[in-house]
Amino acid sequence: MSSYFESIWQFLSIAEVGLIAIGIISFLASTIMPLGSEPYLLAFLELHPQQYLEAVVIASIANTLGGVSTWYLGSLSNRFVSSTSKFENHHKLLKYMKKYGSSMLIFSWLPVVGDVISGLAGWMKFPLGPCFIYMLIGKSLRYIVIAITFLQIR
Repeated sequence: MSSYFESIWQFLSIAEVGLIAIGIISFLASTIMPLGSEPYLLAFLELHPQQYLEAVVIASIANTLGGVSTWYLGSLSNRFVSSTSKFENHHKLLKYMKKYGSSMLIFSWLPVVGDVISGLAGWMKFPLGPCFIYMLIGKSLRYIVIAITFLQIR
């Protein structure tokens, strides 16, 4: 069994394969799938610290595109859920979303609540352009901080 995992690790340690895997995992982690992309990013940086910029850019863009897919699902759900009464448990979040608009998506990187923010933005029909920009800023800053911190303490 350990040789099986060793062969997978060797395959993923190829830089090009690793960058593709970072993209896939980062995309899926920002959808409704319960994944974390940070451990894989750190594992990749451990093997290829010189490619930190490529890894951060790919993770940021892929994670943002995953957030856009959640925004899109939220916009589709608007046809089925037209009343805010369905979101009574999230009344504070709705209040902040109404007050701050698309800029709330800078927090879309947060675990658990980030997906809700992205979906609500679509449901509330916030324009995709500003949502994309704020998602990209927030998610990029997270990956930059993680990568810099890891590379400094490594």
